[in-house]
Amino acid sequence: MIIIGYSGDAYSITRTFLGLNQRLNCILLDKRLHLLTDFLCIKIVDEIFESYHNSLQFQYVTQKLVTNNGLQDENQIIECLRLLVMFNIKNKYINVGNDFQLYGDRLQIIRQKLTHNELHKVDHDLAMALDSLKPSSKTIKKICSLIYERDARLEYNSNQLHMFDLARLINNQMFLCYQSDPKNCHRYFYHLISMFRRMIFSNPHLLNNCSFMNYGYDVIHFLLCTIFQRRFIYNKHQSSTSNLYYYQSFVDLFLLSIQCRRSITIEKNWAETYFFEILYRITAEKDRIDNHSDIFIQTTEVELLKILQDEYYLQIIIPWNENSKDSFTRALNRLFQMNYIDLILLIYRHNEILRTFFNTTDYIERNIDIMIGNRMRKQLLNTLIDEKPLALCFINRNFLLRLLDKKQFQILKKIIELSKSVLNLIDDDGNDLLLYLCLKVRGCRHRFIQYLIGISSNTQRINYHGQSLIDVLKLKENRSLLKKLIDHEIIDNVV
Repeated sequence: MIIIGYSGDAYSITRTFLGLNQRLNCILLDKRLHLLTDFLCIKIVDEIFESYHNSLQFQYVTQKLVTNNGLQDENQIIECLRLLVMFNIKNKYINVGNDFQLYGDRLQIIRQKLTHNELHKVDHDLAMALDSLKPSSKTIKKICSLIYERDARLEYNSNQLHMFDLARLINNQMFLCYQSDPKNCHRYFYHLISMFRRMIFSNPHLLNNCSFMNYGYDVIHFLLCTIFQRRFIYNKHQSSTSNLYYYQSFVDLFLLSIQCRRSITIEKNWAETYFFEILYRITAEKDRIDNHSDIFIQTTEVELLKILQDEYYLQIIIPWNENSKDSFTRALNRLFQMNYIDLILLIYRHNEILRTFFNTTDYIERNIDIMIGNRMRKQLLNTLIDEKPLALCFINRNFLLRLLDKKQFQILKKIIELSKSVLNLIDDDGNDLLLYLCLKVRGCRHRFIQYLIGISSNTQRINYHGQSLIDVLKLKENRSLLKKLIDHEIIDNVV
């Protein structure tokens, strides 16, 4: 067991040894080797170590990996490890919300027992200590003592000239740690994270500071940018384990900040900006997983996206205002243009927000060129159409007419098969799909006309200009079309 522990990171060990034989599988997944918790960067001394190993999710993954007989492909192992990361993020998000509630109640009781002068002094001492914060153990110990033992709290000032910039403090201190020797800085970093957590717990309004610096315009935006730009992750001077520890610490702060923000905010759409920011920054999963970090980081980013998508979905206001509509449009167009098919599907399936956006705006019809821009996007559009129930946007008149203009007949057939009622939709001139196709679409289209007639389209319809199908086909510009229809015996039974 000791030798295995030195054979690489958790993913490398699993990929190398799992499946060689049943006994080795049991050794690898034994709690005493703590391979799975190592994968999540959870230490044996952590409070959640035992609860994780006893959870249904861990037991499910363990059982699935133990029974690996060497025939399972690598993707199945990766999927099991992804499940652990998903469980870890969801569990942390719930727990930090509970912790915030408990600590807030406790802090309020303690501070009520202090006199006004005592409160002023302890809070002033904290502000002075933070103002002179340097990477030294004495400074950090003093600050932690004020926060943890005396329940000091940093006051929030809405005046930008006098507000305390928590985002700047976190950025500067993290950067110093990142540039230092991890052996000497690890304990300091741990105290920093604890200090930042308690500062946010004690006064969540500190999250509201705005300064529009290059590290982000507020604390949550700074953390979001740091996580999705993967700063503090790749450094040749530090091990991947140390870097992943930094990364996870930022994720923990982000989860705490979201829980605190949702508890104290009075803004109706506070999550909107952060949700769009993730859509602008998130990248697709790599085709090839090379190491532990790839699985951990990619899965974490998706889970953070889901959390903010859920928060935003609770806040959306219909009809969409122009700013929200434009921001969502730009973010979606980026995902389509980058061919992030799996991400779009994930967002569409996670909750109703994307379906609602499609159904209540003109996004689909305005951006059809992007959505059918290549084979992959057409496949995505077909998949979205197949989703149950059929979204209203895909049986929208304007969208169907745009598909006719683009001669996307295969997509149209799929929609018609799912909802025959679209055959009766008419444009502003009273043309249904059949009349519209004959009047306003050019090029080869006789086969689709044959299809429409074959599924009982109304060949007797008269549009608002008094034109029937035969009248339209007899127009000068349709002479060649009429000849093709006659030659192929498509309109024999109609004329």
